[in-house]
Amino acid sequence: LLAVGVKAYIDRSSGQRSDAVAAAVARYTQAPAGAIPADLRQDLSILADRYAGSPEGAVARFFQAAALASAGETEKARQVYTTLVAPGAPQDDLALLARQALAYLDLAGGSVDAALTAFQDLLKAQGGAVARAQIMLEIAAIHEKQGRSAEARRVYQDIIAGHPDGSWVAVAKERLRLLAESSPSAS
Repeated sequence: LLAVGVKAYIDRSSGQRSDAVAAAVARYTQAPAGAIPADLRQDLSILADRYAGSPEGAVARFFQAAALASAGETEKARQVYTTLVAPGAPQDDLALLARQALAYLDLAGGSVDAALTAFQDLLKAQGGAVARAQIMLEIAAIHEKQGRSAEARRVYQDIIAGHPDGSWVAVAKERLRLLAESSPSAS
């Protein structure tokens, strides 16, 4: 009877954690882009601290970092994302998403080489959380901006070959067309 009582308490606690974090994430997704309210950032921080060590706490921490980045507090966001990718982090998919967010922070901050390396490392990762074609587009765009048209062309072609039914194919084909127009002798 005691074991049943403890299990019921744990299930109820887990459900309350999930509900609280889900409500905060819903508020986050409904906020206008780039305008995450300060009280929501505070709520996410409180939930992340309160539920530290649980999957729900990790999710709250991830969205806290996203809210910080959205508010322009990129160094604080970087610190939070870094805790989610540390060895032994509890959520593998969340760690991959945090690594992807770190790559975007590098890119937005002008650390193009660091972003390129991070994106290339993400392609090597196994897991369902990484949108491979999207990452490949970022890699190709970096090559293109750095004047490495042949590398960009190769990555765009890999996207088309590897994801023929994906939503990114149209973008890759358009970028290939524009690359061909800008350097017709290279095609």
